[in-house]
Amino acid sequence: MTAMQGAGSLFGRDVGVLFRRLADASFGFAAAVEGDRRSGMDREGGLAEARTALEGFLTLELGSDFAVPRHVRDHVTHSLDALGDGKVELAQHDAQRAGEEFERHLITLRRLSH
Repeated sequence: MTAMQGAGSLFGRDVGVLFRRLADASFGFAAAVEGDRRSGMDREGGLAEARTALEGFLTLELGSDFAVPRHVRDHVTHSLDALGDGKVELAQHDAQRAGEEFERHLITLRRLSH
């Protein structure tokens, strides 16, 4: 079982949506950087997808009862800043780190709850 598979029931619906936003950002960056033929998304479409997902993460996180670790939020913010500066690879790296750190946090919380 992955961290996400048990997150919805253990932590509430918001956690699943937050996690999905980070996954959507990764998908968008992959489409932009690598050219995802299956999705039919071009570079600009991928970057728009990533930006929307990251902005959605921050918006949802503000209204959530779930405490997102500061370092995760910081990676998301840094990713958006790098994206705004045209530094796509750096933005992708920060978004990826945010997802990894968020998943690590969920795993830790799940272990502590058992």
